[in-house]
Amino acid sequence: MIVDTLNMTDVIDRLMQDKYAGWTYEQAEALADYYEQQCGGENYHWEFNKVEVRSEWSAYKTKQHLFDRYRFLFHEDEVANMETIENETLVIKCKDNTYLVREF
Repeated sequence: MIVDTLNMTDVIDRLMQDKYAGWTYEQAEALADYYEQQCGGENYHWEFNKVEVRSEWSAYKTKQHLFDRYRFLFHEDEVANMETIENETLVIKCKDNTYLVREF
C-alpha cells in the first residue's frame, strides 16, 4: 500500500481540483481545517476521498439558503435559527460568509 501524507495546502489543493464540487477556496480551507482537527491524534488516520467529502458536505451561499433547505426542521410557526440546525448536524461558517453543512 502506498501512503501519501497530506498537509493543509495539499488537502485544499485537492478539494479545489474537484470540478464536481465547486468549493470556494474558503470552503476548501474550512474543510481541510475540520479534517486536520479530526486527525489531531497521532494514532488517527483519515483516507482522503474527494467523492466522500463532496457527498458528505453541502455548501450554502447564505444563511437564508441554509434555512430554506432545512425548513423541515422547524415547526410551522417557529422562526428559522442556526441552533436548531446545529442540533441536528455540523455547520461550519466559512471566511467568505458561506456555510458548509454535513448532510444527514
